[in-house]
Amino acid sequence: PPRPEPFLFTVGGTSFLDYQHEVLPSFKDRFRLVVRSGCYITHDHGHYPKHVQRARDRGMGDEGWPPFRPALELWSMVQSVRDGSTALLTFGRRDCPHDMDFPMPLYVVKPGQTRRDADAYARALAGVAEGRVVALAATPDAPDARGALVIPPQGSPYLVLRLPAPPSGKTWEAWVLRGQAAIPAGTADANGVFTVVLSAPFAPGDGAAVSLENAPGVDKPTKVVLAVQKT
Repeated sequence: PPRPEPFLFTVGGTSFLDYQHEVLPSFKDRFRLVVRSGCYITHDHGHYPKHVQRARDRGMGDEGWPPFRPALELWSMVQSVRDGSTALLTFGRRDCPHDMDFPMPLYVVKPGQTRRDADAYARALAGVAEGRVVALAATPDAPDARGALVIPPQGSPYLVLRLPAPPSGKTWEAWVLRGQAAIPAGTADANGVFTVVLSAPFAPGDGAAVSLENAPGVDKPTKVVLAVQKT
């Protein structure tokens, strides 16, 4: 007689794939195993990378759990920019529903640019496993500058920046903004996409900024190119 189809043993919980990896092999001789994803069609850029990182931290390591690769992006046109940091787009919650975090902006492609121009910065932000990401607004002095402040659960906050090389004798300088005060928080002579770990103490509600200054740095910012006043 034909062999009957095995019973299905199905389990969900994309957030705990490492636990499934430990338990399910013992059932494979008796059941047909089906692991159900906890997401619909594609995972998001924020929630699942955090849980995969936790699985790595629990002992699987990078080789045991390669990073998820997002398979879907939503593109939108910018209709207007209200105050330098708030953009109105051509989609809403019907087009981009969410039940956890707000949608994460990945990059901006301006007229004359290509997707490839923005990919490195997008990958840097998509690689943030844990923490709060706060966008920095570009000033009229550097409209093409891009930056975000990453506030991790532990450790020092840091900036993810996309900036050109500073002119000769100049440097990019990071600042922690606290009320009316600007506290020096590190310098960098890098260009392209790079990170700067804030060397000054950072408290809840503080802001951050980046300015172009004379090397090796100054005590007060003179030409701010990116800033967020409060977090």
